[in-house]
Amino acid sequence: MGRSSIPGRNNEKFLEKISSLFDLIKEFENQYTLNDEIIGNIGFIIKTGIFPKNVEELEDFTGKIKGMLSEDINTNNDISDLKDDLLYALFGIDLSDAKFFVKAFDVEGLSPELALNEGVIELTTIKMILGYEDIDKLKEVATTLINGTEFKINLFNNSLIEENLLLLYANEFNKCKPKFNESNILTTIDGINVYDSGDQFYSIVKTLGAFSEDGNGQANYYEEWNNDRYRSHINAVSLIRNDNLAFAEQDGKLHIKLGFYDFDETMFLGGGNKDINSTPDSRNMGAKIYSKLSLPSKFIDSTREWHNELDFERKSTDPRNPHFKKIQILLFWIKNAKIFHNLV
Repeated sequence: MGRSSIPGRNNEKFLEKISSLFDLIKEFENQYTLNDEIIGNIGFIIKTGIFPKNVEELEDFTGKIKGMLSEDINTNNDISDLKDDLLYALFGIDLSDAKFFVKAFDVEGLSPELALNEGVIELTTIKMILGYEDIDKLKEVATTLINGTEFKINLFNNSLIEENLLLLYANEFNKCKPKFNESNILTTIDGINVYDSGDQFYSIVKTLGAFSEDGNGQANYYEEWNNDRYRSHINAVSLIRNDNLAFAEQDGKLHIKLGFYDFDETMFLGGGNKDINSTPDSRNMGAKIYSKLSLPSKFIDSTREWHNELDFERKSTDPRNPHFKKIQILLFWIKNAKIFHNLV
C-alpha cells in the first residue's frame, strides 16, 4: 500500500482513474445519498491514488483500506513503510509529519481528566506507533488498531487532532491571568480599579509597547486592532510569570504593557517557546512552524531567547463572515520589575 507507489498527478493513467471515479460517484448517487463520510472517502481516494473498483467499495472504503493494511501487515517487513501506511490510514498523516506533530505538542503534566481528551489519546497513539522498533510488535498492535470497532479512515484526522489539542492548550492558557480581588486593589482611577499583581501570577501580554510598535509613540489600540491595513490575521503575544517577565526593563522608569485575558478559545492558533514565524505572510499556522507547545508552567520554563510566543486570531478569515475578534484587555504598569495592572 506504500504511498511511494502513488502515481503522478499528471499521469495519464491516473487521470483516467479520476474520470472513472466520477462515473462511479454518479452511479453511487443514483442508489444512495452522498454524505460527509463518502465525501471524505473521495478526498482520501484522490490524495492517495487508491481507487475503488465499484460502488460497494466506494461505500465501504474503510473496509477496502482495512483489507490492504491487513495484507501489508502480513507481507511488509519494512518497519518505516508499515508505520507510514498505518499512520496515514489512521490519522491522515505520514511518518515525516507525525514526527513534527509529536514534537509540537508536549502534554507532560496533564491532569488525569484532561488525558482523556480525544486529541491527547490520538497523540499518544501516534507516539506509540513511532516508538516501536520491533516489527513483530508493531504488526501485533497494528492488527489490534485496524480491527477495532472505531477504526475508520479520515483524511482530516490530523486537523481534528490538532484542533482538539489547541482547544485544550487554549483552556489552560486562559487560566493564566492575574487575580482580581478586592484585597489587592491599590487605588481607583476614574472608576477603574488598579490591582497589585502580587508575587505569584501568570498573564498573557504584548511584549512590545501597549500603544506603538516600538513602545515609544502613542496610538489607539482599538483602532490598531481593527485596522485592515495590517495584513496579518494573527495577534502574537507572550506568556509571562512573576519569575519570568520577559520584557520588564530594569531602568527604574515606568513602562506600560498591554495584557489580555479570557480569549475565545477557538481563537488560539498555536505558538512556540521562542519567537516564531507569524508574519503577515503566515496565512496558514500549523504544527510544522511551532517550536513547541507545552502546558503553562513548562512553557515558561522552556522559554528561549527573550520571550515565548502565543498566537491568537485577530480577525476571521472566513470570506462569508469577515470580522475582527473581540478581546478582553488589561494594562500592566511595570516599574523595577514590580507589576501592577488594571482592567480596561
